[in-house]
Amino acid sequence: MLRKFVLLSVVVALPAAAQRDSTPVGLSTFVQNALRYNTDLRAASVLPRFASAELLAARGDFDPSLLLSGDRSNKANDILGVSPRATQSALNSAATIGATFPVGSQLALTLRNSHFLSDPSFISTATPFPTSNASNLSLSFTQPLLRGLGREGTYGLVDAATYSADAAQSRYERSADLVVALVERAYWTLRQAEDNENILRRSVETSRAIYQRNVALRDRDVATALDVLTSERGLATRETQLWEATRQRVDAAERLLFLAFGEQARDNGQLRAEWIRTVRDSVLVPAAPSEPEAVRAALAQRFDGAAARRELDASTRRAAQARSQRLPKLDLIASYGYGGTTSATRFLSYGDSSDVRSSTWSLGLSASLFGRNDAAAAVDQRAEAALETARIAQSAVDNVIVADVRAALRGLATERERYGRARDVVQLAEREYGVAQEGARLSLVNTFQLLQYEEQLASARLLAAQARFALEDAGTQYRLAMGLVRSAYSK
Repeated sequence: MLRKFVLLSVVVALPAAAQRDSTPVGLSTFVQNALRYNTDLRAASVLPRFASAELLAARGDFDPSLLLSGDRSNKANDILGVSPRATQSALNSAATIGATFPVGSQLALTLRNSHFLSDPSFISTATPFPTSNASNLSLSFTQPLLRGLGREGTYGLVDAATYSADAAQSRYERSADLVVALVERAYWTLRQAEDNENILRRSVETSRAIYQRNVALRDRDVATALDVLTSERGLATRETQLWEATRQRVDAAERLLFLAFGEQARDNGQLRAEWIRTVRDSVLVPAAPSEPEAVRAALAQRFDGAAARRELDASTRRAAQARSQRLPKLDLIASYGYGGTTSATRFLSYGDSSDVRSSTWSLGLSASLFGRNDAAAAVDQRAEAALETARIAQSAVDNVIVADVRAALRGLATERERYGRARDVVQLAEREYGVAQEGARLSLVNTFQLLQYEEQLASARLLAAQARFALEDAGTQYRLAMGLVRSAYSK
């Protein structure tokens, strides 16, 4: 229900069917819906989810663990029927909480409890009571000294997955920027198509007026049949151009609808290309800073640059951990345990003097030396190659950003001047056509010449419409190059 409401809000307060051919829709409406429904952007939104899953998998080795175990055993002893049968039963249980820390340290806390029952009872050092309950609490600690030492040696893959997740999100943000730029360009294209259609419609109306005037003059024997034929040919030519312009306008509107709404544009009957019009507003030309300032800002702001930097950080972390795995394995191991045996309670009581208590501790080193480690060497070589590839990729992205900014600045400056000059051409063509109309009234300009002047006026107006599109598109390309294309729609 919410999706239908959003879609219907695009063509806010749709007029009646007779007025549906003039429904203006603002650019921001298309952009906001494209960020929801554009099919390419929806596909790109899946990639950060994959990266997040990889991050969760990498963190899994560092999640705290709880291990529970229990068993029951029974032992019967006799000597060829000479001695009476002796039965020992035991119920053992244990719980261990363990954790691995980002610096490589491993810590484990274990609680064990055993219940012994002897029948007939006999006393030994292992079971000093007929019914015995032995409990023990131990703490163990392992610290790598070479392989796996520090955060880079142990937690590097998790850090790399974190950077990769950030890079995936940045790539998605850049995809959103590109989609917004495509929507803006499609909107400017539709606006140009509307201008072309309006210009050609005015040209058709002017040609029809000339034709009707010549028919009236011929009826009074003032104009010749050639004047009528010439004006009729001009009218027919302009009508064919108008039909083509109308088709191009509808095609441009449909492309814009599919860009903004994806599959919704196919299935929703309220979104018809024939009804869509752009909002008529003035050309907005962004103020451009100097080239050095623009380049510095773009390198800091663009999401594709941020993604390349994050991928380089991830490759650096992977390479550092791969180098650590080639070192010999040398660990510091320490443990301490305290326990005892009692017949009175299930667990050891510190207040019972009859309990048998014991404590143990240990401290040592564990080393593993080998002559070759081809598997670790292969991982290291791949990691170093990936790191070099990431460095080259970041340099390439920076070059693309610099080139985009420079081209955008040149395009913005050029199109600003071109649009101003194209408006001058329109003014000159209008004055020229006004003089030609006066000449036709005084019979100094024939019909063929008047149609030529009118065609030149229409061409000048089409040139101004094309220059306006180029200037608007240059503004879009500049904001895209700077990483600011969505800033106007996030307020």
